[in-house]
Amino acid sequence: MNKKMEILAPAGSMESLVAALRSGANAVYIGGKSFSARSSASNFENEEIAEAAKLCHLYGAKLYLAVNTVITDNEAASFCKFIADTAKIGIDAYIVQDTGCALLIKKVVPDAALHASTQMTVHTLNGAEFLKRLGFTRVVPARELSMAELSKIAESRLEIEAFVHGALCMSVSGQCYMSALIGSRSANRGGCAQACRLPFSACGNKDYCALSLKDLSLLSHTDELEKAGVCSLKIEGRMKRPEYVASAVQAVNDALNGKTPDMNMLRSIFSRDGFTDGYFTAKMQNMFGTRQKSDITSGKDILPVIRQTYNKERKIYGLSYKAIIKENCRAYLSASADGVVAEVYGDIPQTAINRPIDNAYLEKQLSKLGDTVFEFEKLEADIDNGLMLPASSLNEMRRNAVEKLQTLIIEKNMPVYSVTDFIPKLNSSYRKNNNKLSLYVSCTTLKQAEIADEYSDMLILPLDICFECDNIAAEKS
Repeated sequence: MNKKMEILAPAGSMESLVAALRSGANAVYIGGKSFSARSSASNFENEEIAEAAKLCHLYGAKLYLAVNTVITDNEAASFCKFIADTAKIGIDAYIVQDTGCALLIKKVVPDAALHASTQMTVHTLNGAEFLKRLGFTRVVPARELSMAELSKIAESRLEIEAFVHGALCMSVSGQCYMSALIGSRSANRGGCAQACRLPFSACGNKDYCALSLKDLSLLSHTDELEKAGVCSLKIEGRMKRPEYVASAVQAVNDALNGKTPDMNMLRSIFSRDGFTDGYFTAKMQNMFGTRQKSDITSGKDILPVIRQTYNKERKIYGLSYKAIIKENCRAYLSASADGVVAEVYGDIPQTAINRPIDNAYLEKQLSKLGDTVFEFEKLEADIDNGLMLPASSLNEMRRNAVEKLQTLIIEKNMPVYSVTDFIPKLNSSYRKNNNKLSLYVSCTTLKQAEIADEYSDMLILPLDICFECDNIAAEKS
């Protein structure tokens, strides 16, 4: 497998996250109960986010948190608290749509990694370079781009994350207001009702769905995506079931390993009358589709089969032991994997009455790693003659060593941030029942802003000037 290409899986629940990791994902993105563009997904409480972070880091995988809605001014304080809490949990990066949110994240966690959500609608190199100046390290370009357009954006030297499987929006990425206008459920606030999937037409057929696109699949284009500069292959679907997540991750793994993904299986799990690669190839014919009866019924038999593929832990690490068993000394055992070592001590060995302990017996007990991420690799042992330890004692040492090793691997992979106590203060002019007339001044240059700041209650600035002013203020303080 190409180790440079990240397989990024969605998880709307803990079961989906487990399915993603056990199926081979090396990164997962989730949402919290607030500030996530998939509010209909189960999503994660803070305690569940902490559990998810530990599990991902045990697997050596990254955990990205989607905070990709726009927020109101009144939500700024609770948003900052949420960011501080999740940074301490060990989130690897934040997926952001709102540049105001990006600014707040950097105020709370100056060294946080920012990923620009596809909702930012980045179509050009200029857009990516602007985000780079704002401190973003990765961009998820709009989904309606060709290979040539993706290649151009990659010139920014930002990490490029591209959707390779999952739903497509009829609208330009991140710019749909249909759900908000029809049903007061804003997609940009996480409440999309998917109105575009309903029948709409101008051809006189009341059942025709003229706005519903087929799902995207670029699994046959992974080599081209790599050439275009893409480093992360993203699967859409935080509202999808765990079996969907597992099968999509397995299919991406197959594609990266030079195998042909089972598209019939993927279609059985979920499709809208097949898949499309129309945007990427710039051949935009036959891109529309809806859920057919065959799409719905075909998954009945395949779901239990998929479930079996992730019902046990995936073996990630080879585990090596060193054991020292000496007379009148507590038994010593070290377990090493992924560059870390856990050391534990057991009971003092007894004089053997029947069969003394030897390498073969020791290996038999220590290699029972069961449903863990470890696979036995080797054992080095220094054992005095004529001694014995009961199996229960050796099993307890093994369990303690494995648990300690898991903790050390999690700590090794967990990012540590500088978290400030920043709390945003709402401008008094926003408060209700404020009868004072306020002066708002719109400026287009930094010089104008410096002059107007003396006389105005609020400045209205372009984003690049806004961030520049903020940097100047930070330097003065």
